[in-house]
Amino acid sequence: MFPTTGACGAHMRGSSGIYSPNISGWVYQNWQAARFGVVQRNAIYNGGSCHWFDQAKQIIFEDNTCIGNNPMTMGNNIDTYGGGYAQHVYIGSNDISQVWGNDREVMTYDNAGTTYFGPVASV
Repeated sequence: MFPTTGACGAHMRGSSGIYSPNISGWVYQNWQAARFGVVQRNAIYNGGSCHWFDQAKQIIFEDNTCIGNNPMTMGNNIDTYGGGYAQHVYIGSNDISQVWGNDREVMTYDNAGTTYFGPVASV
């Protein structure tokens, strides 16, 4: 297991563990406005949210185990707080546990005030 202290590569696959006392996928991992990345098969011990994808594009986040490590562990999101948009983000087959504090949302999609009302092309 290693602490998160700065930027990571575009692809994180099967690390022995990621420990973050705060939001692991935001400031600590520089996933904010991430592009073209794969985060797969990791054990992530998070104090804030496991991932926080602000304006993320073309991201795969799958087969990870997210474990809260303190009483303020909160939920995860795909958002556009910084403006712009998020697109093509796949989140699947993850195990998220021990989300105790803050908003207790396991997953949310927040934006800066815009909404898409178009059709779904395919699933």
